[in-house]
Amino acid sequence: MRQGLRLPVSHPAHRLRGMAEQRGAVRVAILDHTAQLGGVELATIRLMDTLAARDDVDARVILFADGPLVARLRERGHEVEVLPLDERIGTTTREQAAGVLTAVRSAVGGRPLRPPAGRAAA
Repeated sequence: MRQGLRLPVSHPAHRLRGMAEQRGAVRVAILDHTAQLGGVELATIRLMDTLAARDDVDARVILFADGPLVARLRERGHEVEVLPLDERIGTTTREQAAGVLTAVRSAVGGRPLRPPAGRAAA
């Protein structure tokens, strides 16, 4: 909680702080498919800097590729794991992953929902 900000005792933030005190630090894993530096990745660095300053959060970053973000995070003392994905996964399109028929249904608004067997449509 921010200093100077007074929340009522009934506010959920107080309950979460109490849970963290009872159970230890909240564990957070941030996932990113790339380690190239872009907007989200730069925001991840800032977020990790903020989380590292807290004693009630244990955060780490898991990346699915190696790149400049790994070095940037490690230079700042953040825990980073690189779990490379199979190259075929990185080059798979949405259409290939979902199948052409599913992609076409998505593009045209999907198929109508059917009521469960034995029930009439409302």
